[in-house]
Amino acid sequence: MGPLTPRQELRSKDSSFQLPVEQGAATVEQVSKSLVKHSKRRKALGFAYFGLVLFMVVYFARPEDWIPGLAAVPLAKITGILILLALGFSFSNIRWHMPREVTFLILLVVQLWLTVVFSPVWRGGAFNVMLDFSKVLPLVIVIYGTVRSMKRLRWILAVQAASAAAIAITSIVNAHISRGRLLGVLSGMYGNPNDLALVIDLSLPLCLALALTTRSHWKKLAWTVAMLAMSYAVFLTASRGGSIALVVGAMVCLWQLGVKGRRFYLLLLVPAAMIAV
Repeated sequence: MGPLTPRQELRSKDSSFQLPVEQGAATVEQVSKSLVKHSKRRKALGFAYFGLVLFMVVYFARPEDWIPGLAAVPLAKITGILILLALGFSFSNIRWHMPREVTFLILLVVQLWLTVVFSPVWRGGAFNVMLDFSKVLPLVIVIYGTVRSMKRLRWILAVQAASAAAIAITSIVNAHISRGRLLGVLSGMYGNPNDLALVIDLSLPLCLALALTTRSHWKKLAWTVAMLAMSYAVFLTASRGGSIALVVGAMVCLWQLGVKGRRFYLLLLVPAAMIAV
């Protein structure tokens, strides 16, 4: 073949330059579509997450017991329905690669439902207990689907910890004592001393984690005061199970956060706590 003419050389350069340009345009288009899809997914799940936060506030803080007139409004059911609706509209945007813990929880719920018909005491009571326990499963799925960052998880934990701290402090101030045992100021799971102590014990490690991870000195002080009041409330409940759970939880926190986390100053809390007790 003979040498190329100037026009042929120009066409060859244009074709060789056009190929990477087309590839780059295709890549930009794919990235833009991915960003749009991601923004839509985040927006849809953001609404479901907002409903989840509202549900946690209603469940743990129980505003119907604080605000007159709200007792007649089924706030928990309303927020639960809103969560399920929001989750349904964003069904295709949820990560469905469930961890083993969620799978085990599903199998546990199925197993317990199968045992209802074999209840030797009262099948109706077993049915009602399982109906209440099964509400945990959709809540866990909603939390797994919507909580996609540490910031969102931190908000969920803060709602539970702050609610338990507020109820513990209010219970101490009002001092509802029955047979020498502190009762919660609210109804539901806070009315019984054993249940109140259990809720406080479950929330104390969350308060400690939030106190250690925040950068604000005022928040550290607030969480510290809250933990002291919550520990005092557990002793006032005179709950044996609550006291044992408090000691075990404190030991686990000291091991995980103090020894493994190399925060050895937390070990100084042990003699201080023994003196206080």
